[in-house]
Amino acid sequence: ENINSKAKNKLIQNKIKPLIGKKKLSTLDKESYKRNFIWPTLLKQYKPSSVQYYHLIFNTAINAAV
Repeated sequence: ENINSKAKNKLIQNKIKPLIGKKKLSTLDKESYKRNFIWPTLLKQYKPSSVQYYHLIFNTAINAAV
């Protein structure tokens, strides 16, 4: 595992997983993702560039899981 991979895993564990919680990914669609996670939570806490990066990592993780 390289440093970049470790950083991504840490981001998923510390930022993304807590936001999703116990919600099943099979029930998560694009609109509920934006409505429940991006707008009320991430944009209030982080810069837009950070939110874009988190979104990129989330999408990469979801696509890898499918």
